[in-house]
Amino acid sequence: LNRLTKMARHRIAEAIAIADVPACVTGGGSMFRLHMKPEPPKNYRDSFASPDEARKLKILLDYAFDNGIMLITTGSGALSTAMPEAEIDTLAQVMLDGFRKIKQA
Repeated sequence: LNRLTKMARHRIAEAIAIADVPACVTGGGSMFRLHMKPEPPKNYRDSFASPDEARKLKILLDYAFDNGIMLITTGSGALSTAMPEAEIDTLAQVMLDGFRKIKQA
């Protein structure tokens, strides 16, 4: 499960780079979190979203939900059961499409 989540974080980071949006992904174990910031937060205060970052995150979360991926409102997610890599492929593609949607907004 942790290996799959590490793969998911890597694939999300690739999607961010391909879409060329100011975002990053952090996490450990079976958890990850999306930040609409170009650099990972270094402390608790850095993790707060500006109004523009919050707007972009909402666009991404709404898109993800509409395409079968449910994350909590902070942009956090966790894999809770073992799943095939195909599920990670789906997550990565939805994230890429969502990041592209943000760029257009």
